[in-house]
Amino acid sequence: MIALCLAAYPLRYTLTSVSRTPAEAILVQLLHGLTFGGLYVASTAYIADEVGSRGAGLALSLYTASTTAGGLIGGYLLGCLVEREGYRAMYATAAALSLLSYLSLRVMELGGSHINAAGPLVTVTR
Repeated sequence: MIALCLAAYPLRYTLTSVSRTPAEAILVQLLHGLTFGGLYVASTAYIADEVGSRGAGLALSLYTASTTAGGLIGGYLLGCLVEREGYRAMYATAAALSLLSYLSLRVMELGGSHINAAGPLVTVTR
């Protein structure tokens, strides 16, 4: 599920960057539930399963803090890009950066960790 959500992000951002009408942009945003909502739910379930009940509080707090920090930094930097180049450039850049996240996950899988995108929620094997 995590891989599926990460793979949908570049698609969502790319389609947004080439949208020509408000209706197109709204239709593309239907992917928001899969990308943002799906990734959050799958990631928190994965973290809780990996660390167990004793470490879940700390691990989930660190996950929330890191995603919040990333959102703040990314929002600032991409906001600067919007001012210089416009929204299309911002979404194209977001697509490229989110593709790196997906590719990073795939590289980690080659190294021995496996997150199954076809599993019920998250299936991890080592």
